[in-house]
Amino acid sequence: MTSISVIIPVYNVEKYIERCLRSIADQQVSATVECVLVDDCGQDSSMDLVRRFIAGYVGPIDFRILSHNCNRGQSAARNTGVKSAKGKYIFFVDSDDFIYPNCLQSFVDCAVKYKEPEFVVGGARATEGFQSYSMEGNRNLVDYTCDERLIKWIFLRPGKIPITPWNKLVKKSFLMKNDLFFKEGIMHEDELWNYKVACVLGSLAINKKDTYCYVVRQNSVSSQNSGKKSLQSRLVLWDIMISSIPSAHVDFYVRNIWRMIMGSMCFEKKSDEFVEQCKEKIKILCGKASFPSRVWMKLNLVLSPAWKNKISRKWMIRLDSLVNSLFFV
Repeated sequence: MTSISVIIPVYNVEKYIERCLRSIADQQVSATVECVLVDDCGQDSSMDLVRRFIAGYVGPIDFRILSHNCNRGQSAARNTGVKSAKGKYIFFVDSDDFIYPNCLQSFVDCAVKYKEPEFVVGGARATEGFQSYSMEGNRNLVDYTCDERLIKWIFLRPGKIPITPWNKLVKKSFLMKNDLFFKEGIMHEDELWNYKVACVLGSLAINKKDTYCYVVRQNSVSSQNSGKKSLQSRLVLWDIMISSIPSAHVDFYVRNIWRMIMGSMCFEKKSDEFVEQCKEKIKILCGKASFPSRVWMKLNLVLSPAWKNKISRKWMIRLDSLVNSLFFV
């Protein structure tokens, strides 16, 4: 029997936290499960609701609370949970989301079937909007692989799997061995964490069931992706990524970072200074890339206005996919 630590940062989610906790409590699973709730010092009644729920709960799941002395952010809350976790595996849940009844058991079944891989990814649904993370019936992804090149392709190609840490079963020993903690004090930390995981991951299983519900809300941390702090955070994480590109499969990493930079240049509100900083980072990437990647990235700098137009953007995306299939798959 394996063991799982479900880690939930809690901050100003009084409208959602009880539903989240009920979804954990309703799990029927053949593993030992603890649920670690990290109080990140919100201003609403979230933690009162958490304590009331735990006081009334009777069942096999061990709910426990860890508390910060002051608000430190979601990254710090996740890190606190990981360090304290007793389970062999970690499972992150955001406190405004919830999991479906057979979620944890389906992950356990997948982990057992494939001899306890380091990482298991599941499918998810969103309450609204265009985002779809479904894995149901997905024939484009393997069920299991220990091929490092394929793992990088899955993690670093857009749209293959969500970059979020939630709804992923991860070995704690893998996180600790590779120092895979979340960067504190910046936005978009999930992107950096996903990138760092891709650099070192050796075994991956895909749980092709939709097990998680991502609740879309306008005032959540993840929805606040514009503004000066957002752009400054992106510059910081790109510097970290560029400075830590591994020597093997360089183009996977280079093109992943390049896509992030181009996306920010073309689709976000930004200053001329930010655009120039982006161009400088692309120049650095060009110095690390293969000849085909270097040519394609430089060409896209010239064609960047085409990415901003809705009609021409469709053709640019198709062209990018063609280039990928010819040179980078």
